[in-house]
Amino acid sequence: MKIKIFCSSSLKELEEQVNDFIKDKHVCDIKMNTEVRPLAFDRHDKLPTKFGCYKTILVLYEEKYVALE
Repeated sequence: MKIKIFCSSSLKELEEQVNDFIKDKHVCDIKMNTEVRPLAFDRHDKLPTKFGCYKTILVLYEEKYVALE
């Protein structure tokens, strides 16, 4: 079994990457995590003023093998 990790702030980009990757794999499981990260801080009190949302997807998979006859 193998894993592949994808990370992006764009859901559309992430979806395309994962779908393209798994099309020829046997997927055992997919997990998703969302993380909010500060992107900008106030110059005076150093508190976050802008945030970004990042998604991480972990794909647990096996390669598909073609049986030779």
